[in-house]
Amino acid sequence: MTPNIFFEIEQKIILSSHINDKISVWRTEKKTIIFTNGCFDLLHYGHIHYLCGARALGDILIVGVNSDASVRKLKGATRPINDERSRCTMLAAFSFVDAVIVFEEDTPAQLIEKILPDRNRIKSLQKLRHESRQVAISSLR
Repeated sequence: MTPNIFFEIEQKIILSSHINDKISVWRTEKKTIIFTNGCFDLLHYGHIHYLCGARALGDILIVGVNSDASVRKLKGATRPINDERSRCTMLAAFSFVDAVIVFEEDTPAQLIEKILPDRNRIKSLQKLRHESRQVAISSLR
């Protein structure tokens, strides 16, 4: 019997509330966990090159994906072109991606704090927190 490849792809799309179980297993196996994130709305060569580079930094690559609402907030009312399920499924189909998680916030700071990756391919948490505070202050004005 041939394996259900699509099922295996969908198993890589993990709810934020369930990621700790996976991380525990990977940490027990002494895996190096890498995190990166993005909208990945119109997947292209640059994304694939970037993700391969991220994976080369460790054993496990977790990709945070901006929710549809988050993409609209960042890129405008006509985006995303592809919904979050489609974007997550395309990313999960890559053999070099181990997990895909949607996040609702403006930045992945909360998700990074939950995952505590060994390395990440994004701005530092300190810079993300500063930018989040600046957005909050600007919206109050």
